[in-house]
Amino acid sequence: MKTPMVVLLAALLTLVSCKAPKPKVKVVAPPTKTFPAINWKRNMNGAVVIAGESRKRLFGVEFDDKKMPVSLSAYNKDSGRRTWTKELELALANPLDGRSFSVVVKGAAVAAWTKANKIVAVDRFRGVDLWDKPVDGMGLAILGENFITSFDTSIRLIDPESGKKTDFNVGRKITQPVHVTPKGYVVVVTGDEARLVDLEGDKVTVRWTWIIDMDKGFEPGQLLSTDDAAIFFQRTHDQENQLWFKHYAGATIKQDWKLKLKGSESKPQTFRRFQEGNLARFVYIPETSVEKQWRLIDLEKGTSFGKTLYSKVDPPRHCLLDKTISYCADENGITAYETATWKKKWFQETILPVNDNEHRIIDGNLVLAAVNRIKVFSPSGASPLALDLKSPTIKEPRVNKILGGKDGIVYFTVADLANASRTKGEVWALDMKTKKIKWRVNVGESRTIFEAVTYLPELDKILAGNNVKIVSIALPSGTPNVTYHKIRTPKTAKVSVGAMGDMGYIALPDAVQFFKITKNRLVMKKKFPLVKTEKPKKRGEKPVVTTFSFVGVGHNQVFIKDPASQIVARDIETGKLLYSTTFPTILEPKVLTTTSLVVLHSFGSARAMDPKTGKVLKEFKDVRRMFASGDGFTVVSQVLSKPAYGARLITFSFENTKGAPKLMWKKVFKAPVEKPLPGFSAHYPRWVATGKEYVMYPEKGGRCLKVVASVDGEKVLELCKSVWPWAPSVYHGKYYHATGEAVTGVPESQQGLVRFALNGSFKQLLKMSRSGDPRYLNAQACPIKKGTLYLQGSGEALQAIQVDE
Repeated sequence: MKTPMVVLLAALLTLVSCKAPKPKVKVVAPPTKTFPAINWKRNMNGAVVIAGESRKRLFGVEFDDKKMPVSLSAYNKDSGRRTWTKELELALANPLDGRSFSVVVKGAAVAAWTKANKIVAVDRFRGVDLWDKPVDGMGLAILGENFITSFDTSIRLIDPESGKKTDFNVGRKITQPVHVTPKGYVVVVTGDEARLVDLEGDKVTVRWTWIIDMDKGFEPGQLLSTDDAAIFFQRTHDQENQLWFKHYAGATIKQDWKLKLKGSESKPQTFRRFQEGNLARFVYIPETSVEKQWRLIDLEKGTSFGKTLYSKVDPPRHCLLDKTISYCADENGITAYETATWKKKWFQETILPVNDNEHRIIDGNLVLAAVNRIKVFSPSGASPLALDLKSPTIKEPRVNKILGGKDGIVYFTVADLANASRTKGEVWALDMKTKKIKWRVNVGESRTIFEAVTYLPELDKILAGNNVKIVSIALPSGTPNVTYHKIRTPKTAKVSVGAMGDMGYIALPDAVQFFKITKNRLVMKKKFPLVKTEKPKKRGEKPVVTTFSFVGVGHNQVFIKDPASQIVARDIETGKLLYSTTFPTILEPKVLTTTSLVVLHSFGSARAMDPKTGKVLKEFKDVRRMFASGDGFTVVSQVLSKPAYGARLITFSFENTKGAPKLMWKKVFKAPVEKPLPGFSAHYPRWVATGKEYVMYPEKGGRCLKVVASVDGEKVLELCKSVWPWAPSVYHGKYYHATGEAVTGVPESQQGLVRFALNGSFKQLLKMSRSGDPRYLNAQACPIKKGTLYLQGSGEALQAIQVDE
């Protein structure tokens, strides 16, 4: 009986000592963060685009009411509160794109490219200037540990901390901001060419040069790049200046060559024919640059020769050009240049006033006429002859101009300025070997001999004329033959003489007298009056006087113009009227002849005619100047044209192929069939952007996004949803896009903040605000970091939007 009691008591004690079990606690998981998440939102005073960031700061560009970038500000990354502002007018690479500014962050420096073409850097923490003064530069990017910009002809590296600059000269003026490729190459545009440059080893290594294709009105183009391709996005100008050289065969009037340059000719006096032959130098300013180019051309063949020179200034004005050596004069002396390269050969100082006289190159030597001295410079720079003029017949002889030279004899005109009322004019011959004057011939009043003396080496003659006589001087003897022309004219009347083959003429205000040039004498021919006096119809009235203009000669014809711009052609021998034509011009017309044609020309227009019938065969517009050579002629014209709208991508490999880039693919854009969305052009894609392997751009007037492979241009994605005013941003393989201002006609579900992938998936992350005028959500201008975008939307509210971890 004891045993059961013991067991019972033990069981009771065990029961009393046991604690009741605690109820189980239900574990609640923390809330999962969903994206997109608005981390903060802050109202701004105006439009802001986030252009860069550091660990604790955002750096935004603020715009004025004209949508121009006018200041740079820093904002606290955690709250959006502004910490400092720097007033800066920023420059734009594309004047039509307010987002094409340059703001970059490196170390403690936030740098910007300003409208004054200065690079300014401020301390990212306090907003104060980091350097003592701005650095001159155009455009701004980062290359390695340095800022990179361009200045004039140099690529310029800038140390972010100190502002110290290091220049790398490329030899030509850089005309748009340099572009840095993902692999650190630099692409430089110098007007009409692009160069891929490597700056390794503290020197410029040009890997290839592309002579930019700007035919049909295209501009050089926006530069882009991927890991394997350099891309030029080209569009046509709204209008462009074109400088044309065109050569026509006289027999057919068919164009046999042309040279077109995009730009405008520099000052007219910079155009220089070489002293002999069909060579010329001209200077033009490319459409894409203020840099002037000096070019040499054969006006008959259309071929260029020598080296194109690039300069900020025009060449010297007072120059004589020869194929091998050219001479230029100024108030200090004479400088000789190698014509093909314009390298200076030598300079000789002279006190002679060389600006107002005409000189010549004779047998390779420069013969200089100045005051009362003839001086000769050889190609080596030596001066084998310097002769002071003395004369038994002229008290104060002064050289007017050098006429020419042959067989070692120089012919020139001399005037007597001692007696203003009665001055003499003479032609002299100087033997350069003996350094003596061979002969002197009196040809009349000195005031008339500038245009009234002409040198005819093919006939061994010099012709001179004045108000009463014509003098023919036989060469080299100097024997004169005098013939009186019997044209009534004042002593002070302007006189000119000329020749067409063996037919000479003297032109005065009242008439033109023709004469045959024979070996020993002049045979007078037909005289053509230039003044017609009609008797008055009524007593007491004054006679009606009509004045005509002598235009020129050609094909044994004389051309005379009446006050109504009617030009008549008459036979020189008989005076018979052959034909007439009306040729209205602002300036007096001139006659140019080839073997087959007569060409009337003046500034602005020209007309090619059949010399037998006067039939107009071809009209020319925008004419600057014309030149005949044999049976052909060259027309130089300046044209303002409106190219057809167009846009294209030209894509090159970075591989170096004998100094020229390797073309990978080319894309020509076509205008959309549908009317473009607001803000999009019917002619051009609004933008083109690149990633590491892709190129993207809007299509169909902004309704579609096209993504192609950079290696071959093949389509990767065509997304015809949403609206695409600018390029999307990529983060972890997904693309994020803020669609800008609300567009009527595009579904609301496709506007605001959207996300898509290259497989075609598409999702709206944030709807467009329902309030505000305008309704908008604008993108930032720097890459996405840590999954957060900083976008400004309706009501000018800046938001930190987290879209991913």
